[in-house]
Amino acid sequence: MEKINHYKSITELHEKSGFEPPKNPLLSLMTCKELMTYSVGEDRFTGDFYMIGLKKIKSGYVLYGKTKYDHNNGSAVFMKPRQIIEVQNVQFAEKGFVMFFHEDYLSGHPLNEQIKKYGYFEYE
Repeated sequence: MEKINHYKSITELHEKSGFEPPKNPLLSLMTCKELMTYSVGEDRFTGDFYMIGLKKIKSGYVLYGKTKYDHNNGSAVFMKPRQIIEVQNVQFAEKGFVMFFHEDYLSGHPLNEQIKKYGYFEYE
């Protein structure tokens, strides 16, 4: 079994990926143009945060859970904390964005419980 990298914070994700720390440690918004500077080889990871992305991948692929998804024509992607993501030689198109927000960002807000009911954040 391949190693799965687990990121406890968005700051740690930024640091290990070679990006500057986020301005808010619980929230990060990155454009795909910024992500293009990061060469994603092969990686399996999970984190203590949600991810929402509107993106197009020029090459490579992404696995959510055990399913390979085609992002070549663009896609909306949603991930809940501790979901396993696998990337293989991904190169992003210039347009799009990815937002990460730590599960603590919603702490004390009704959305913290409501978001757990949204099935599109979970891949099996």
